[in-house]
Amino acid sequence: MHTTPTAARTIGYLAALRAAGIEPDTRLVAGCEFSRGGSTDAARRLLALNPRPTALFAVDNLRTLGAYEAILESGLVFPGEISLLGFDDLEWTTIVRPPLSVVAQPAYELGAAAARLLVSRLAGDTSPHQMLLLESALVHRDSVARSAPAS
Repeated sequence: MHTTPTAARTIGYLAALRAAGIEPDTRLVAGCEFSRGGSTDAARRLLALNPRPTALFAVDNLRTLGAYEAILESGLVFPGEISLLGFDDLEWTTIVRPPLSVVAQPAYELGAAAARLLVSRLAGDTSPHQMLLLESALVHRDSVARSAPAS
């Protein structure tokens, strides 16, 4: 079974919540088409919930852009009233205000691994498909509120 990156990230998000002892609320998971408009609409739906979420996590760069747009439209101030964590460390995430906190993928390593696998296949490798897991990194910027210290 093939899992898309979007599905895998959503599964990881839900697993991380459970590992932290938080039962996920499925109302807070908004799927959408892969478009800026669809992403913005999905974020608008989340921001209209009562109570409103205190943070949004977008599973790819286009959905991050849509969430950012919806937050700007709403007039909410972040990170004070809402936090936003995106995925993919693209240039635009550093020039918006506030700069966005993101999960960064190792783009160079991802490309190099893909090239190695492609060259191997072209050379006749018929081994079974394999899944490569590469380390990502959390890049803290200014769009996510810092948690209060535990008392």
